Amino acid sequence: MPAERVRRPPAGGGQTEPRVKAATDTGRAWLVVAAAFSSSFVVFGVVYSFGVFLQPIADEFHADSAATSAFFSITAAVYYGLGAFAGRAADRFGPRAVVTAGAAILGLGLGLTALVDQIWAGYLTYGLGVGIGGACCYVPPLAAVGGWFVKHRNTALGVAAAGTGAGTMAVPPIAAALIHHFGWRLTDVSFSVPPPRSSCSAVRSWFGRRLFSASRILRGVL
Repeated sequence: MPAERVRRPPAGGGQTEPRVKAATDTGRAWLVVAAAFSSSFVVFGVVYSFGVFLQPIADEFHADSAATSAFFSITAAVYYGLGAFAGRAADRFGPRAVVTAGAAILGLGLGLTALVDQIWAGYLTYGLGVGIGGACCYVPPLAAVGGWFVKHRNTALGVAAAGTGAGTMAVPPIAAALIHHFGWRLTDVSFSVPPPRSSCSAVRSWFGRRLFSASRILRGVL
């Protein structure tokens, strides 16, 4: 969290000592909310779009629904089981490093899943890749939001967490359309490729500015 340094005189006189004053409820803080929303959107969108992958994967591997649904079961177990560890890692290394590593692992897991020729290999690539990557990309950004706010903390956390529902609603129809036209393997590959950094920055800035404007309106009303 950024901070501005202010000066205060020491009790016994002499040179002033710097004191760190946290900058909260700022425009940059709402950019953090936008980033957390986007991360939640992607993670939950990818994880909960597996339902539309189920039948195509089952058909290709000649597996029943129970064997194919193990993809999601393993992913969910790893994802929710590693949440606490992802938070601890973020405390030690910082949210940015953990999310960056998680995004790479998630993308790698999706890309490798598109190459598997046996279902058990998919359990490893998808279950571990998406599970570990999802835990690293979801928990740290959401936890970091609270430290950037005082007055509008609950509002900010609510907006950040809303990315889970938005991603769950928006991504599965997109995945279904891609699977219909290109197949499940190319759809996994398309999900594994990150968008250009400039596009991410532009979206985050646009969303953050809108959230900051909304917060100023709320501040005037409340």
